[in-house]
Amino acid sequence: CLLRPRYKHCEDPNSVAQKALNCIGKGYDFSFDSQNTSTLYCHELTNLSLSAAEENTIPKQRKMFGIIKKNVIIADDFYHKFVIVYEAQRAKRKKTAKNLQ
Repeated sequence: CLLRPRYKHCEDPNSVAQKALNCIGKGYDFSFDSQNTSTLYCHELTNLSLSAAEENTIPKQRKMFGIIKKNVIIADDFYHKFVIVYEAQRAKRKKTAKNLQ
């Protein structure tokens, strides 16, 4: 899926890319801690980069229960708030004797 933010007044669209490039070298955030940006998980990087543009593009963090009991940003938060540019369709497998076993 390819998504595009709904910018209304982005003065410098390159600022989003630059903010992302400035994060090169940061480690992966295996603890999903959105309060600490010394390490980043995938959606946290996206969120941090978009914050360079304007406030209304940033999804709200939500409380997750289960394994991760923290406020996190998940892919669905971007999917429902942004413009869908391209979405791949799931391919159906043909029924053959080989994959029926």
